[in-house]
Amino acid sequence: MQRGATVLAALAFVLTVGWLVVYIRTVPFTGYETDGVYYMISSRLLFTEQFRPPTFGGGIGMPLLIRLVNAFVPNTFAAAKMVSMAAGLVFLVASIRVVGRLFGTGTGLVTGLLLLVNPFLLIYSTTSLSDMLAAAWLMLALWCLLKADRRMFLFLAALGLGFAWSTRSVYLVFWPLLIAPVFRQKHQDRRLIFSIALSAIAGLIIGSAYQAVVNWRFFGFPFYSDNWRNIAALVYGWDSMAQVHSARQMLMEKGPLLAFLWMKRFAIQIPEGLFHTTFWPFLFAAPGYFMTARSTERPLYYLWGLTTAAYLFLLAPVWRIELRYFLPVLPLVVASGVAMWQIISGQRRYVMAFGVLFAIVISLGAAVENIQEMVASQAPEYREAGRFLSIHAQPGDIVLATQPHIFFYANLPGKMWGDLNSQTIDQIGPAVKSSGIDWVVFDSRRGGWQFPQFSELLNPTSQAASIYGWTPAHRIDNSQQLVIWRVHP
Repeated sequence: MQRGATVLAALAFVLTVGWLVVYIRTVPFTGYETDGVYYMISSRLLFTEQFRPPTFGGGIGMPLLIRLVNAFVPNTFAAAKMVSMAAGLVFLVASIRVVGRLFGTGTGLVTGLLLLVNPFLLIYSTTSLSDMLAAAWLMLALWCLLKADRRMFLFLAALGLGFAWSTRSVYLVFWPLLIAPVFRQKHQDRRLIFSIALSAIAGLIIGSAYQAVVNWRFFGFPFYSDNWRNIAALVYGWDSMAQVHSARQMLMEKGPLLAFLWMKRFAIQIPEGLFHTTFWPFLFAAPGYFMTARSTERPLYYLWGLTTAAYLFLLAPVWRIELRYFLPVLPLVVASGVAMWQIISGQRRYVMAFGVLFAIVISLGAAVENIQEMVASQAPEYREAGRFLSIHAQPGDIVLATQPHIFFYANLPGKMWGDLNSQTIDQIGPAVKSSGIDWVVFDSRRGGWQFPQFSELLNPTSQAASIYGWTPAHRIDNSQQLVIWRVHP
């Protein structure tokens, strides 16, 4: 029964997300997708001198897989969406199997159904972000750990956790899951424990080797991470981040304030975020987790809960807690909530059915609303601007734009308006010329909002631009205004 239901859920997921992937033809204009474009750009620059590894918690895993798919699918955007779609499918199937083993077949199937209509699983399975991929590696590792009586599955679980860390550095917190098979041994045979440890270490080394090598080459330390900057921004603000040089400085200057905000956000914003991603199952998750502790896989069950709590604790101080960060937590929270609802409803199946139906309606409503917003936020003008530049610009021309989407579509190097300092902004004409910038792209959606003082650049006949020595090259007047200016040498 569980296998057949899993196949049906997988088929429904592929049809739904496949439709979204085909329907969403451009990079949606949403804040998180900007990070996704950087992964696509990184994949194009792999194995070149221009490559720089993703930082701020991202790893090499996503660009590597995009590049691998790119070998068969020339369109980088399509390749990135295919990676995310495959990751979402693995995440769903592995979640059903893991929850079914730990909580029971019924709970596994209901959890899979609720995940299938969860808006965040659907949306992040269509983007080029690494969150879905990392969560998929985690759930695949848990699935393998349930079969860890065979050393090959333990090795594969360790390999998956290594890949997860190579995709998102914070997933290092889930590595202790690998000690669960040790507790499963009744007689604590030393040779057996040594064999378990050897399999786990080998898998971790192979799964994380490439990320460790990249970190060593570029940063001098195999476990390097820039995550502390996201934490520092919470107490300093991004405008003052230039004066913060290390995590030690942050702790010495803002330690007490950081500790207060950390605990406050862990107690308030983390539960709030969980509620907005899992809906009503979250209300029953905590008691449900402890009420279902009779699982036959207790070591893994408890370690999953502890590492998940540790993950949420590390998530609390991030300057902006985005809902996509809760993806690896969804299966455990939803399953615990469903299990508790089963206990409450007892033998009254109609009560359980009503609760599940209620949760499905809520999830579907949120999914429709979020997907409509995603579709409406598509940015065809960025693709058009990129295509224009790919035809008219010379190889190596530098583009100044408000979003990296344009660099991606044009396949050209670029700089961001948002990265310009105040002095450069005040002297934009000479600064652009001295920086070797060849094209300036200004749009009403982001540029007009962030830099209203340059709104004249939306007018091709602008006198201000002529003073700089720029000439209008192309204008787009679609859902937003966008003007491309040619900077004369």
